[in-house]
Amino acid sequence: MSQDALTKLAMELAAWPSDGREKVTPQGRVNEKMWLQRRAELINKPSWDDAPEWAEWLAQDEDGSWWFFNGRPKLAADFWYHGDHKEDPRFGKKALNGGLPAGHDWRQTLERRPTESKESGVMYAIHGRTKEHRPYRDAAFRPEGYEHVWEIVQADADGWIPWEGGECPLPSGQWVEVRYRIGACRKGFAGNWSPGWWSAPGDIAGP
Repeated sequence: MSQDALTKLAMELAAWPSDGREKVTPQGRVNEKMWLQRRAELINKPSWDDAPEWAEWLAQDEDGSWWFFNGRPKLAADFWYHGDHKEDPRFGKKALNGGLPAGHDWRQTLERRPTESKESGVMYAIHGRTKEHRPYRDAAFRPEGYEHVWEIVQADADGWIPWEGGECPLPSGQWVEVRYRIGACRKGFAGNWSPGWWSAPGDIAGP
C-alpha cells in the first residue's frame, strides 16, 4: 500500500464500512486500523503535553490550524476566537496545522484540558503584585520568584475561584468570566467593571 493511496482513502472515506472488512485497492489492502491511524496523522491534533501552561481549551479552525486558548472560545463562521485579538498571548496561540478528512467536523473539535481528577479542582498560582493567574498543576511548576510573590489557590471542581470581595482580583485588561451568587455569569475585561462588581457576598446592596 503506497502512502499516497492510503492518504487518499483516509481523506475521502468518512466512515469505515460497518462489516469491518479490509478494502482492496490496486495499491494493496487497507484495514480499519491503518485508515484510522492515517486519519489521525492528517488531522494532526496537538498533544496537551505540548500546550502552554496557561492553555485551557483547544480547537481547530476551518483552515485546519489548531489553536490553544486560555478561556472557552466562541465559534465564528470559519474559526474559533477568544477575546479581541486572536494572537494576543492573553487569549490564544496557534499550535499546529492539520487536515480535514471527510467526516471530520472542525466545529466539533473544541475540548477542555483534561484533568487527572475533576474532584480535586484546579489550582492557580497568583502573583501578589501583578495579580497574574497561572494554572498550577504540579510541584514541578515554579514561576520565577515563586517563593516570594506567588500564592497557590485552590479552585472548585468546576474551576471557579471563590472571591470574598474587595479590589478587583485580576490584572486590568484580563479576559475573565465571573459567576455571581444568583447564578448569572458575565464575561469581560477586568478593570472595565466598576469596583462594585467585586463587592463582598455579604454586601446585600452589591451584585
